[in-house]
Amino acid sequence: MEDGSWEEKINEVARERGHKNCDVINVSREELGEAYEGKLKIFFEEHMHEDEEIRYILSGSGFFDLPEHSGPDEEWIRVHVTPGDLLVVPAEIYNRFTPDEGDRTKTMRLFNEEPKWTHNRSQETDQNPFRVGYLGSLKGGAISVA
Repeated sequence: MEDGSWEEKINEVARERGHKNCDVINVSREELGEAYEGKLKIFFEEHMHEDEEIRYILSGSGFFDLPEHSGPDEEWIRVHVTPGDLLVVPAEIYNRFTPDEGDRTKTMRLFNEEPKWTHNRSQETDQNPFRVGYLGSLKGGAISVA
């Protein structure tokens, strides 16, 4: 969508999914300076959001890691994102992000309302009612997290 039609398409996706806000984050050494390494650590920490995440890659590239829930041992699926990629991450799914060897990414982030606090993985977040409901939906019924 190099002709600029991407903006129209992103707006359409945002309307369809009820997203009313967005921002653009530029993750690069040049943009963030001394804060760059700390920001990368935050993004790579396993975390979840209570709302679905929509990310559109404007430039640069990186990896979103998403858990595969097919067995008792959670493994990660690594998704390489490049300019023009649109990724929708369901609410309450743990994920993490890191730039690839290009060491930079510029991403549009879409939100339902205002951005909500990110929850790093812990026993408390594993008990979050939204998280428990999400896991139950994967199994076709309610589950208990002990």
